[in-house]
Amino acid sequence: MKLYKEKAYLYDLFIAKTKRDYATEARLIAKQLSGLKTVLELGCGTGKASLELSRLGFDVTCSDINKEILRLAKQKTTLKSQILDMRKFKLKKKVDAILSLFNTLSYNKNESELRQNLRSCYNSLNKKGMIVLGVTKPEVLLKKGRDFARLWRLNEKDLLIQIDEFKGNKLQHTFILFNLDSEKVMIDKHKTVIFQTKTIERVLKENKFKKIKIIDCGYERYFFAEK
Repeated sequence: MKLYKEKAYLYDLFIAKTKRDYATEARLIAKQLSGLKTVLELGCGTGKASLELSRLGFDVTCSDINKEILRLAKQKTTLKSQILDMRKFKLKKKVDAILSLFNTLSYNKNESELRQNLRSCYNSLNKKGMIVLGVTKPEVLLKKGRDFARLWRLNEKDLLIQIDEFKGNKLQHTFILFNLDSEKVMIDKHKTVIFQTKTIERVLKENKFKKIKIIDCGYERYFFAEK
């Protein structure tokens, strides 16, 4: 994931082009976290979701496995930050809620990693704490997902080509960045897994989560579950 690491500053430009509404997402999540205070976001990117939740009164910590993008998140939000591998982590101090949004869950390579990821979350939550998982509706992707390519103009000098390729429940994102000034090309591939709704629910239950609630908003599906 060389591009993701070396050109992390372009992440916000790309997300802005997709018109993701972080404020609306934060309000939806906040309604389900009523009475909770401390929040950890896994795979936070540059921290936009964490920032919106902090504006709603939550004490949020950003986390990511990527040091460079976490540095940018810290600069842009001034929130607490921590380098974490979502698959295997242990917090010194447990929190009230853990968030894994924007298909972060799909970076688990298989069901075994998913199980380990959710187990780490369970062990890091306070009693009656909540986990929040956000993914693109799995069944829509599996049924209607088609290979496609799109060109994004990030700014005056950076062009990004996004290529999505489906194979069963696997989805590979290829990003090709071309700088018009230097004519330098960088290629990054992200291999992800589309976990079905029933699989996510089952693995949550296997990890002793209860009171599972699903809320759909546009193309997004959110899973809320209590420890």
